Amino acid sequence: MAVNHKLTHVVKDRVVQSFQLNASELLISFADGSTMKVKIVESNSPPLRQGARIRQISETLAKLFIECEDDSTIDVTLADPGSSVAVRDKTYQVEYLGLRRSFRAPFLIPAKLLSSPSSVFKSLMPE
Repeated sequence: MAVNHKLTHVVKDRVVQSFQLNASELLISFADGSTMKVKIVESNSPPLRQGARIRQISETLAKLFIECEDDSTIDVTLADPGSSVAVRDKTYQVEYLGLRRSFRAPFLIPAKLLSSPSSVFKSLMPE
Protein backbone atom coordinates (compact mmCIF):
# COMPACT_ATOMS: atom_id res chain seq x y z
CA MET A 1 0.00 0.00 0.00
CA ALA A 2 1.43 3.36 -1.03
CA VAL A 3 1.59 6.36 1.29
CA ASN A 4 -0.76 9.17 0.28
CA HIS A 5 1.79 11.95 0.79
CA LYS A 6 -0.64 14.84 0.22
CA LEU A 7 -3.19 13.57 2.72
CA THR A 8 -0.49 12.54 5.20
CA HIS A 9 1.02 16.03 5.01
CA VAL A 10 -2.36 17.58 5.83
CA VAL A 11 -3.24 15.40 8.87
CA LYS A 12 0.15 14.21 10.21
CA ASP A 13 0.56 14.87 13.95
CA ARG A 14 -3.10 15.81 14.44
CA VAL A 15 -4.62 14.35 17.58
CA VAL A 16 -7.89 12.39 17.41
CA GLN A 17 -10.54 13.99 19.61
CA SER A 18 -13.49 11.84 18.53
CA PHE A 19 -14.12 8.97 16.18
CA GLN A 20 -17.51 8.11 14.67
CA LEU A 21 -18.06 5.15 12.38
CA ASN A 22 -21.30 4.07 10.77
CA ALA A 23 -22.18 1.91 7.77
CA SER A 24 -21.36 4.56 5.17
CA GLU A 25 -19.09 7.13 6.81
CA LEU A 26 -16.08 7.56 9.04
CA LEU A 27 -15.79 10.93 10.77
CA ILE A 28 -12.66 11.84 12.73
CA SER A 29 -12.63 15.10 14.69
CA PHE A 30 -9.22 16.40 15.67
CA ALA A 31 -8.19 18.41 18.73
CA ASP A 32 -7.46 21.49 16.56
CA GLY A 33 -11.13 21.58 15.44
CA SER A 34 -10.55 20.10 11.99
CA THR A 35 -12.38 17.05 10.67
CA MET A 36 -11.74 14.22 8.25
CA LYS A 37 -14.76 12.62 6.59
CA VAL A 38 -14.39 9.38 4.64
CA LYS A 39 -17.19 7.75 2.62
CA ILE A 40 -16.83 4.01 3.16
CA VAL A 41 -18.33 0.68 2.18
CA GLU A 42 -17.00 -1.20 5.19
CA SER A 43 -14.55 -1.30 8.06
CA ASN A 44 -13.71 -4.26 10.22
CA SER A 45 -11.11 -2.40 12.26
CA PRO A 46 -11.46 -1.24 15.85
CA PRO A 47 -11.90 2.53 16.29
CA LEU A 48 -8.95 4.86 16.80
CA ARG A 49 -8.42 5.91 20.39
CA GLN A 50 -9.06 9.42 21.61
CA GLY A 51 -5.68 11.13 21.87
CA ALA A 52 -4.06 9.06 19.10
CA ARG A 53 -1.71 11.10 16.91
CA ILE A 54 -1.81 10.48 13.14
CA ARG A 55 1.47 9.12 11.70
CA GLN A 56 0.59 8.48 8.06
CA ILE A 57 -2.16 7.51 5.66
CA SER A 58 -1.73 4.92 2.93
CA GLU A 59 -4.07 3.83 0.20
CA THR A 60 -4.65 1.53 -2.71
CA LEU A 61 -7.34 2.02 -5.29
CA ALA A 62 -10.14 1.01 -2.90
CA LYS A 63 -8.57 0.87 0.61
CA LEU A 64 -7.50 3.56 3.06
CA PHE A 65 -5.17 2.72 5.95
CA ILE A 66 -4.65 5.20 8.79
CA GLU A 67 -1.69 4.65 11.14
CA CYS A 68 -1.15 6.44 14.45
CA GLU A 69 1.95 7.04 16.57
CA ASP A 70 0.64 4.63 19.26
CA ASP A 71 0.55 1.91 16.53
CA SER A 72 -3.26 1.88 16.42
CA THR A 73 -4.62 1.58 12.88
CA ILE A 74 -7.84 1.56 10.93
CA ASP A 75 -8.41 0.00 7.53
CA VAL A 76 -11.50 0.98 5.51
CA THR A 77 -12.86 0.20 2.07
CA LEU A 78 -13.65 3.41 0.20
CA ALA A 79 -17.12 3.94 -1.26
CA ASP A 80 -15.88 6.00 -4.19
CA PRO A 81 -12.12 5.60 -4.67
CA GLY A 82 -10.41 8.86 -5.50
CA SER A 83 -13.17 11.07 -4.13
CA SER A 84 -14.11 9.63 -0.73
CA VAL A 85 -11.92 11.73 1.59
CA ALA A 86 -12.40 15.33 2.71
CA VAL A 87 -10.46 17.22 5.39
CA ARG A 88 -11.73 20.58 6.60
CA ASP A 89 -10.27 22.99 9.13
CA LYS A 90 -12.17 24.38 12.12
CA THR A 91 -13.71 27.11 9.93
CA TYR A 92 -14.92 24.41 7.48
CA GLN A 93 -12.41 25.45 4.80
CA VAL A 94 -11.22 22.58 2.60
CA GLU A 95 -7.69 21.41 3.37
CA TYR A 96 -7.84 18.21 1.34
CA LEU A 97 -10.43 16.96 -1.09
CA GLY A 98 -9.83 13.67 -2.84
CA LEU A 99 -10.64 14.12 -6.50
CA ARG A 100 -11.40 11.30 -8.86
CA ARG A 101 -8.36 10.46 -10.93
CA SER A 102 -8.81 9.80 -14.60
CA PHE A 103 -6.87 6.84 -15.87
CA ARG A 104 -7.74 7.50 -19.50
CA ALA A 105 -4.99 8.67 -21.78
CA PRO A 106 -5.79 10.69 -24.88
CA PHE A 107 -5.71 8.74 -28.12
CA LEU A 108 -3.43 10.65 -30.47
CA ILE A 109 -2.99 9.94 -34.16
CA PRO A 110 0.01 11.47 -35.92
CA ALA A 111 -1.06 14.07 -38.49
CA LYS A 112 0.73 12.31 -41.37
CA LEU A 113 -1.47 9.26 -40.85
CA LEU A 114 -4.65 11.30 -41.17
CA SER A 115 -4.02 11.92 -44.87
CA SER A 116 -4.89 8.29 -45.59
CA PRO A 117 -7.56 6.83 -43.25
CA SER A 118 -6.69 3.23 -44.13
CA SER A 119 -3.10 3.83 -43.05
CA VAL A 120 -4.40 4.77 -39.58
CA PHE A 121 -5.87 1.32 -39.06
CA LYS A 122 -2.84 -0.42 -40.58
CA SER A 123 -0.52 1.46 -38.24
CA LEU A 124 -2.54 0.31 -35.23
CA MET A 125 -2.42 -3.35 -36.14
CA PRO A 126 0.49 -5.46 -34.89
CA GLU A 127 2.79 -6.78 -37.58
